Amino acid sequence: FSGSETLGLEYLLLIKRKLQNNFEVPIYLRSQKDLNAIVNIETSPEGKILHYEFLKKSENSEFNKAIERCLKISSPLPVNKSVKIIVEFKGEGIGKIK
Repeated sequence: FSGSETLGLEYLLLIKRKLQNNFEVPIYLRSQKDLNAIVNIETSPEGKILHYEFLKKSENSEFNKAIERCLKISSPLPVNKSVKIIVEFKGEGIGKIK
């Protein structure tokens, strides 16, 4: 990562929990196994989401909108420095995060 340190596991878990709590996937989408998207998120030192971009979008625009809503209401994230994280969103919730 250029210029940003990696986060400790506890921060990743806190971020994951916050995103998970705010990630409202429409009920009819939850059963679709192949739903996933990967998002790169950059934060300020206070955790404010400055910028995010889809590295991989889902084919389903409703699902992508749910992700964008989740990111809007999840800012600020629980971090204490500016970071770049990559988060995988799935139909059943938040997947890998690094």
